[in-house]
Amino acid sequence: MENYNKKILIIGAIPYKSRTNSYGGITILLQDFIDYLTNKQYSYKVIPTNRFSGRFSKGINILYVIGKYMMNLRNVDIITFHVTSKGAFILFPLLSPLALLCNKKIVFRKFAGSFKTVYEKQSSIIKAYFRFFLKKTDLILVETKELVSFFAELSGNPDKVIWFPNARRKNKIIKTSPFQKRFVFISHVKQSKGINEILEVSKRLPPNYILDIYGPIRDNSYTSDYFNQYNIAYHGSLEPDQVSNTLINYDVLLLPTFHAGEGYPGIIIEAFSLGIPVITTNFGGIPEIVTDQYNGKLISPKNIEELEKAILSFNSTNYADYSRNALHSFAENFDSETVNKRIVDKIIS
Repeated sequence: MENYNKKILIIGAIPYKSRTNSYGGITILLQDFIDYLTNKQYSYKVIPTNRFSGRFSKGINILYVIGKYMMNLRNVDIITFHVTSKGAFILFPLLSPLALLCNKKIVFRKFAGSFKTVYEKQSSIIKAYFRFFLKKTDLILVETKELVSFFAELSGNPDKVIWFPNARRKNKIIKTSPFQKRFVFISHVKQSKGINEILEVSKRLPPNYILDIYGPIRDNSYTSDYFNQYNIAYHGSLEPDQVSNTLINYDVLLLPTFHAGEGYPGIIIEAFSLGIPVITTNFGGIPEIVTDQYNGKLISPKNIEELEKAILSFNSTNYADYSRNALHSFAENFDSETVNKRIVDKIIS
C-alpha cells in the first residue's frame, strides 16, 4: 500500500466541457488515465497544458504550466509528461532539468503514432538536448510497437520503453443485431480522414446501403449542405458520451484515413469494444491493431475501388465472425482497466 502514497504530477492536455474543440483522441485518452487514478484512489495533481484558449493561448499556457510546475514540484514524487510530437520538444526538455535536480522520477509518454519524421526535422542541437533528457528519464510510454523500437534505440535502454496503447473502457453494450448494410464514419471531418473517398463510394453503392457521417467539420472544403449531393447523411458532431450509443446502431466503422501522425485511432478501439469491425487503411500504426479479414478490412489510402470492394464484402454470413473477432481484439489488448493498471504499476514501482 505504500506506493499509493506516492503523488503523481500529470502534465498534459485534457478535455473541457465548455470547449468542444478541446475534445479529441489525445485529451480523452489522458482523461481516461486520470479517471482510473481517481477510481483507484491514487494521489495525483494535474497541470493542464491547454488551460487557456484564444489568440495568445500558446504562450500563456506555457507560462501557466511553468508556474504551476514550480509550485507543485516539491510536493510530488513522480513527474509524468503526456505529450504530442511538438510537446516533446518544448515542455519535456524545458521542465525535466529541475525534476532531475530534485531527484524526481520522470515518466515520458508520447501520444499517437508519429515521431520519427518530426524528430528528424529538428536541428542537431535540439536532437542532442532531447536525447540527453530522454536517457535520464525513468520510464518511456509510447502508443505503437513501431515507436517502442524507435525509442528503445533513441534512449539506449529498451527495458524502460513500454507499450501503452490507446484504450477505452469496456462497454456495457455489445453488437448483437444482424448485418443490415449500415456503415458509419465518426471522426474529424476533413480530407485526410478519407472523407472524399467515402463520398465518392456512396455514389457507387446499391440504394439499400446506409452511409452516415458524424464529427466536427475541420476542413473548409465541406459544409453541412455539401453532403446533400451524395448518397450520404451528415449528422453533425457527437458528445463523447454519445459515441458508443451511436456506433451501436451501425454494422461497420469506416475510417479510410491517411492523416499524418495516425497511431491507434480511438474510434477504432471504441468500435472494437462494441464488437463492430472496421474498414480502414494500411497506414500509420493501424495495421498493428486491425488484422485484414479478421476484425476488419485494410485498404490502400485514397483508393475508392478498394473501399467499395471492402464495403460490399461484408454480408450476413461473415459478419458475425468479424464482430466476434473485433470484440476479442478489444478484450485482449485495449480494455483501459487492464491497460491502465499495467502502466500505473510500472509508474509507481
